[in-house]
Amino acid sequence: MSLEQLKKLNDEMIDGLCSFFKGANILIEKDTEIVTIYAYLLLQATGIERLQKIVFILKYFSETKNIPNENILKKLGHRIDKIHVNHLLEHFSDTEKIYFETALKLLTEIVNVKDGYRYVNFNFQDSKSFMVQQQVVKILEPIKLEFDITNILDLTKLSWNILDLILKKYTAILIDLIIKKEIGNGEISIISCVQQLSPKKYLFMNLNLEIEKIINNYKN
Repeated sequence: MSLEQLKKLNDEMIDGLCSFFKGANILIEKDTEIVTIYAYLLLQATGIERLQKIVFILKYFSETKNIPNENILKKLGHRIDKIHVNHLLEHFSDTEKIYFETALKLLTEIVNVKDGYRYVNFNFQDSKSFMVQQQVVKILEPIKLEFDITNILDLTKLSWNILDLILKKYTAILIDLIIKKEIGNGEISIISCVQQLSPKKYLFMNLNLEIEKIINNYKN
């Protein structure tokens, strides 16, 4: 990999990922009224897509000793749920995959222009409308198979916090693959802001236990 290619890859990791994920963290920490949830989802989806594609590039280079060309990268598309299933699934345990796949599908449906709902409110020819809060609660579909979610004070806030937890672990797993050089061979220079996105508390946490804690916090 040339010096220019390395610089571009590292710039994408630093300038893109750090800003997108940090921005999402600020929104969920500061927003008590759920007015910025759509911006949070856009930041998460964009950051995750970039991270997925960085991992794909590193894997491709490791296997072929070539950088994927523009056509190969374009074929990946923008559906982060499909990028995950087609190229990254092997790096995730079966026990938690339903949570990751549900979260990524939810994000894709909300922010994907072609297949999702981003501009549905501009269609004045039908009665459809889009409320992001109604979409976020879809994260509870696999959750309610394992946990009792009756008597919840605020399903939207519960859903947002569970989704955030799942996405933090997903991000931590991908970044840890790069840090440990299980993907790539040290092409990415790991700086503090990248390390902060992959703390051990997210990397090794038991999602079921943490989800149960969140549910209990929101019960009457």
